[in-house]
Amino acid sequence: GRARHPVPVGEPVVHTTRELLGNARTTAEALAILATKAPMVSHMLMLADATGDVAIVERAPGEPLFVRRGKGKVPLTNHFEGPLSMDPANQQIETVTSTRPRRIRLDELLSNLPGSASVEDIVSVLRDRKGVGGVPLALGNRRSIDALIATHSVVMDSTAKVLWVSEGPHLVGRYLRFDLARLLDPAFTPSAGDPIVALPADPILTNGQYRAWVEAGSPHKGEP
Repeated sequence: GRARHPVPVGEPVVHTTRELLGNARTTAEALAILATKAPMVSHMLMLADATGDVAIVERAPGEPLFVRRGKGKVPLTNHFEGPLSMDPANQQIETVTSTRPRRIRLDELLSNLPGSASVEDIVSVLRDRKGVGGVPLALGNRRSIDALIATHSVVMDSTAKVLWVSEGPHLVGRYLRFDLARLLDPAFTPSAGDPIVALPADPILTNGQYRAWVEAGSPHKGEP
């Protein structure tokens, strides 16, 4: 998110997020910590805890927190939706980037995603390469959620303390499972024989589509 102007005094967001991860056990506790911090640059944070309490926090230097709350499915792309939405920098982002069509497409997909959605269902949202209304788009089109730009993505199960991390390239490789409750247990001892649990790669990785896109120069099109 872009709004206001960076300032030389404040706390870098990476330090703030490190403190949230180390000291907050709930979304409410994270919000309380954020209220004491002064950001150096504008940004957005998505917070979620084991109860499903979700908050989107919009921050900018010199401005109070704006918090968008929800229970369950709360969408987020790259533009502010609170008071900072009127900032010229944010309006420029909405005008010249694909954040708005991606948000509309995300709303469509989430509206059809059941509360009991599986990890596979969620990965299918992250890998969605269609436009608003399900219109087919060429690979790499920036208006799609998966424009083959992201280095990786992560699905987090905050209740089970499990991460599913994409292997690459982009989001088309396997998603590998990391059981944090097990890995961070002081009694855990890693072994070369530990099984690798993964969701399969996207079919475009093996059917020739991805290779053809790369050989064509990995084009990215579709900005407004």
